[in-house]
Amino acid sequence: MNKIKEAYLQSKQDSWSYASYKSEASRLASIPDAYLPADPAGFYEHVVKANYKPYTIKTLFIRASELVDFGYPGQSNKFKQFMRERARLFKSVYSPKRPPMDFATA
Repeated sequence: MNKIKEAYLQSKQDSWSYASYKSEASRLASIPDAYLPADPAGFYEHVVKANYKPYTIKTLFIRASELVDFGYPGQSNKFKQFMRERARLFKSVYSPKRPPMDFATA
């Protein structure tokens, strides 16, 4: 993991629980350093080829965007721009699954 990811995690350490910290560290590790800070199109191709589900792709882009904001201040955030310009790719990717029975039946 590169120094920017480590510094980002360190900055969040006091506001997150231990479990959240470990979970976020694992998720950040799944973002290859080669795509940061300016290759969101390549990153999108990478996650699609790796068969990530749409909601996972969206959350990875949000994490990458926050990481770019943190690690490269003053630089335009290509990940935010990519998400804005291709909003259709990220729209309606979360569909909650409802159990087949309701509270009255249970």
